[in-house]
Amino acid sequence: MFLLCFIHYEYILNVFIHTIVSFFLYCICKRVKGGILSGKLVFYQMEGNATYVRDTGELASDVPTETMFELFDPQKNFSTAKFTYTWDLGNGYKEVIHGTEPVVRYHYSESGNYTLRLKVGAKVTKYAPLITDVYSTDVQVLDAIKHIELNGPSDYEVSQNTSLAFHVDGSPPIWVCWRFLPNCVPDMTGGCTLIVLYENTLRLNHTFTSTGVHCLDISVRNDISKLQTSFSLYILLIHSLYYTGLHLTLRSFTTHSRGARYRKLICSGPIYPDQ
Repeated sequence: MFLLCFIHYEYILNVFIHTIVSFFLYCICKRVKGGILSGKLVFYQMEGNATYVRDTGELASDVPTETMFELFDPQKNFSTAKFTYTWDLGNGYKEVIHGTEPVVRYHYSESGNYTLRLKVGAKVTKYAPLITDVYSTDVQVLDAIKHIELNGPSDYEVSQNTSLAFHVDGSPPIWVCWRFLPNCVPDMTGGCTLIVLYENTLRLNHTFTSTGVHCLDISVRNDISKLQTSFSLYILLIHSLYYTGLHLTLRSFTTHSRGARYRKLICSGPIYPDQ
């Protein structure tokens, strides 16, 4: 008789505990958004000593990246819960993290479109069922702009229509702002010409009206990077002299140094046989 009463008492106690836990979880779910875990994903990228918050869904390729899940729990309902995090970066690589550190560290080696998925599990008490939620976000990985290269020589002829071609790496679209500075004299009042590239080649046509060293300032940016550089271009005055059996080409340009002007002559050309 005593044994039956003890078993009956233990059964009632288990039912009571289960009821209390269920009611507690019901209250939590009523407080948490939509009856599920509420939070957001935050992306960070580290370049040198700088850390950037990427909140537009765009990341730079081949850059150390950290993604963190921030739980929204103002009532501290999950302050003592045990969490598990399952990360799928969308590139065939998975990392499972158990514990209280809701972060994954990685990098995308190639540009492209990826879908990052996170499954969060929370266990409030030992007897409580596991609460789970799944987060998914689309990520566009872009190549950062790191170099601008001039395809061609650095010396050109004065008063001639000149075509310049530059290779700009990075993922388009790329915004370019450029300007020429005669004699490389800074112009604080002048602006620059803004264009948009949908490829990686910048082509400029320009006629230089004076000899000397001219500077071309170029500023470029895309959605995740920016770069500024300057090119020194040597503008020459070309003279051709014809003598019997001799053809000389004289290239000259004027340089400025400490207020003085210097004119340099470069002599070149083949020797033709007498006709």
